[in-house]
Amino acid sequence: MGSPARLEQSAEILDAACARNLPLELHYRAAGDQIMVARTRILDMDDENIFLDRPQSSGGPFSPVRGQAVTADMRLNGRRLGFHAHVTRARCYVRLNDQTRVTGFSISRPTKVEEVQRREDFRLTVASINPIEVRLHEVTDADTTKCLLDAKRAEGSLVDISRGGVCVRVDARQRREFHTQERYFIDFVLPENAGEIVMLTELRHMQQILNGDATRIGLHFLPWAPQFTKPQVQRIARFCADLQRRIARRAR
Repeated sequence: MGSPARLEQSAEILDAACARNLPLELHYRAAGDQIMVARTRILDMDDENIFLDRPQSSGGPFSPVRGQAVTADMRLNGRRLGFHAHVTRARCYVRLNDQTRVTGFSISRPTKVEEVQRREDFRLTVASINPIEVRLHEVTDADTTKCLLDAKRAEGSLVDISRGGVCVRVDARQRREFHTQERYFIDFVLPENAGEIVMLTELRHMQQILNGDATRIGLHFLPWAPQFTKPQVQRIARFCADLQRRIARRAR
C-alpha cells in the first residue's frame, strides 16, 4: 500500500480528472494475446468505481467483461498518468445530470495513479517467438541479497515485455495463487544473443486464464543495484526496438 501522501495525491488526480470528464485510453488484451486500445472518457466516480462512457476502439469493438484487467492512460496538466484497474460492471447507466443518463461501464477505482513512461514502454507480445522460460523467486525480506530457503519459486513463460516490466504465464501446477505487491526476482534469457536478464519486480496485476489452469501476472521492474539494472534495461529496450521493427516489416 502506498504512503498516505501518495494516496491523497492520487485521489486528488482522480477528482480533477472526473471534474473535467477527461478522455481515457484503456489498454487491454484481445484475442491472439494482442494489446488493443479503447478510447472513452470519465463520466462519474464513487468510492469504488470510475464510470466511463461507451468505449470506441479502432481495433474492433470493445465489449467489457466483468473482471477484465485494463491499464488506463490519461493526460492532466501536461502530465501523462496511468493506473491499473479491472472492469467492475460491463454495462450500466451513468447519470450526467438530473435529466440525462447514458449507457456506459465502470472500472475499479485505483489507490495509486502514477506518471506513465513514454509510449514505447508499452509491452510487446513475444507470442511469435519460441517460448522464453522465466524463473521466479519470491523476495520476502527487505534485504534483497538474502535467498531464503522457504521462498516461493515457480517457472513460467514470457507473454510480453517492455523496459518497464513483463507479463508472465504460470501454469497452475507451478503455482495457483498470486497476490499484488508480492516481489520476485525473475530470470530469463532473451533470444538472438540479447543476453540473460535478472530483475527485481513487483506483481501489479494478475488474471486467471484457461479456466484456472494458468495465471498471467504483470510484473513491474523495481530499482535494485544500478550497476546491474541499468545495462539490463538498455538490453531490453534494444530488444523491444528490434522486435518492433520486425513486426512493422511483416505488416507491410
